[in-house]
Amino acid sequence: MNKWIGTGRIVRDLELKQTGDKSYVKFVIANDTGYGEHKQTNFLQCIAWGKTAETICSYLRKGSPIIIEDSEIVTGSYEKKDGTKVYTTELKVFRFEFMMKDSQSKSESSPVHPADDPDDDTVSETTEPEEFSNDGLPF
Repeated sequence: MNKWIGTGRIVRDLELKQTGDKSYVKFVIANDTGYGEHKQTNFLQCIAWGKTAETICSYLRKGSPIIIEDSEIVTGSYEKKDGTKVYTTELKVFRFEFMMKDSQSKSESSPVHPADDPDDDTVSETTEPEEFSNDGLPF
């Protein structure tokens, strides 16, 4: 399995780019680990494609917190003009969530789902879950 889930803050302003008919954005997040004198900040290269990239560029900016829920770690390498080899690691972002920036900023929060909206009268009535039986399971 090749999956990374974590949080961070976007380090630089975002720029949506095009390659052929596909849009993409490359960005860096600062991800903190540890605490106190053991706190360390990791800077992680990320790339998102298509609608994911467009959404990230539309709603986030430098300093915005982000939760990356589903990403794949991709490694690569290239050779500089002077002949030295450079190794790269980046997160290919498939899914993310917005995080609240502070208690005053509602625009940085994730969208409200209808079931979470207290003013929504269309929330369906909940029913008791059905009983689950282990009969018929092969183990």
